[in-house]
Amino acid sequence: MSVCVFSGTEPLIMEFQTQQYKLFPLLATAYAYWFAGQKLKRAYYTFQDELKNGSAASLPEVCLIDCIHSE
Repeated sequence: MSVCVFSGTEPLIMEFQTQQYKLFPLLATAYAYWFAGQKLKRAYYTFQDELKNGSAASLPEVCLIDCIHSE
């Protein structure tokens, strides 16, 4: 049971449980995409540094991460 808490003249939106059910999955998805993007960016820059040094050791990891995120 959700209790309506008032802040001034209107209720706080996060106090409504139905709004939480709608908003939290979207927030979780946004965070997941952000962290995945950070991982891909780090892998890309690592791969770029390796290419400058004449190596491509992390190529399989970069390709795998890219394929997973593309789906």
